[in-house]
Amino acid sequence: MTSATLAETPMVQQKIKAKVLPQVLASLAAGMSSLVSGSNVGWIGNTLPSLIKDPELQASGKETAILVASGAVGSLVLSPVASRLLDYFGRRKCLLSVTPVVVVGWIMSALAPNMACIIAAIFLNGVFSVIAILGTMVYLSEIAEARLRGRLASMQMLMYSLGILFGYGLGAALPWRTACHVANVLPILYFILMYAAPESPYWFLLKDREPEAATSMKKLRGQDYDCEPELKEMADKIASIGEVAKVSELLKSRTRKPLLIFLFLHTVQQMCGCIPVLLYIGTIFMETNIDIGSEMATLYTGIVQVVSIIMSLVLVDRLGRKFLFTVSILIVGACMLGLASFFWLRDIHNTYWPKWVSLPLVMGILFGYCIGARSVPVIAAEFFNTKIRTTASSVGLIYNRTINIVALQIYVFLRDGVGMYAPFLLFGIVCFVGSIFTVIIVPETKGKTLEEIQEYFENRSSRKRNKNTDIN
Repeated sequence: MTSATLAETPMVQQKIKAKVLPQVLASLAAGMSSLVSGSNVGWIGNTLPSLIKDPELQASGKETAILVASGAVGSLVLSPVASRLLDYFGRRKCLLSVTPVVVVGWIMSALAPNMACIIAAIFLNGVFSVIAILGTMVYLSEIAEARLRGRLASMQMLMYSLGILFGYGLGAALPWRTACHVANVLPILYFILMYAAPESPYWFLLKDREPEAATSMKKLRGQDYDCEPELKEMADKIASIGEVAKVSELLKSRTRKPLLIFLFLHTVQQMCGCIPVLLYIGTIFMETNIDIGSEMATLYTGIVQVVSIIMSLVLVDRLGRKFLFTVSILIVGACMLGLASFFWLRDIHNTYWPKWVSLPLVMGILFGYCIGARSVPVIAAEFFNTKIRTTASSVGLIYNRTINIVALQIYVFLRDGVGMYAPFLLFGIVCFVGSIFTVIIVPETKGKTLEEIQEYFENRSSRKRNKNTDIN
């Protein structure tokens, strides 16, 4: 009897399922970094009109343009080394160490005597955001079980939209300096929660610290859970990856096409114009002189973003990322051209549409963006094998931030040099051209494993090489 009981013990232990709650709590703690980043974007979008009107600041058009771009510039500073910092110091430590930066940034904004101080503060928030975005993506993918990974990873996009809504709400309800003090509650709360969260067990294994990996896994799965099989699977995966590929590996024939599609998707995501709309949304509504006021109009668009992100999370596995992305930029393109018409008729022909028309058009732009285009990093990550995925993500992050800055400058240049309608006309054209190329060159990843997606690109590369050989 004793022998039988002992023999059955391992089987009983194997059947004990991992606890879900510790994984959810750790994911919520990490996901709050996206809440912090989103609140900064929302604060900028809804506070620009207040900064322009403030008699102490009297922000010029040039100063507001620099302020809006400074966040993207700040994120670009750490982009080349972000993945290395995460690998060297650990996911949790990096996420914790950059949090005081954003706290200082909010204090600087609240006490700012001039626009230069606010610009420096937004720059610091940008430095935080690059570690927050990349670090949280990596952390969530490593701490969750396979059955929960997709849902917990998608939490990042939802938290970001909630952060934007929070920032919009602060701008609508409070004086802008008071809003900075209230917004500072989020990074402080985030630091406390993330401090209590365990480090990624995957990172401990990466550093050959097996006992600490097991301890971390127990915290995430429960003390009764047999974590050995999962840890072994992680260790085998690390061993199979070997040394992380260099950037030059991306230029080889088997990765060149996925790289070009990867960069194309990032280009369309940024050049569709949604980021300038997000950041200049308050001044756009100020231009339309909408009856409900720019602050309330902006707040309504924040609610639309949260709803559309939830819809995206529900629909993506049913309709596929390629389909959602294509529909997304078509909706954005149609609404961009509608907004261009609104301003073109007003400025060129002295013909005025009802003021309220601008609200559904801007809502449509942000609805379309959130339902598909915002998920570009998720799509792109599927194109590369494990060995090169980190390198590709770093390249994509640098490229994305660079195009972000370009899109913001194009918006200001066309708005001030040609007219309010011009940037929306250009962005609308980009959307429709981008949708055509998306249909032609981007493969659908719905229902395919990562191995099948990578095999698709490798087979196409092999066929092209064989064709070239036959010709020669």
